Amino acid sequence: MNKMLLLALLLTPTLAFAQTAPVTTTTGVTIQQETAAGFAHRKAKMLDLLKKRAVALEKRQQCVQAAGTSEALSACIPQSKARKK
Repeated sequence: MNKMLLLALLLTPTLAFAQTAPVTTTTGVTIQQETAAGFAHRKAKMLDLLKKRAVALEKRQQCVQAAGTSEALSACIPQSKARKK
């Protein structure tokens, strides 16, 4: 009985999203346009983070390639603040 009730409660909110007419916000922008703008913002932010990570990985790769000793190789590994203390 409890499982059936839980299942019914989980499935009920999905029916609320099945609207046919576009809903506008107080600024007159439709929810779909607002969602598209949010998607574009998240996508740009993710691409920026990926670019930063790629630069950091390239620097680390150059460090490893240039390392001639074990100490130099260890210096290429980023240390967390907790490990440095």
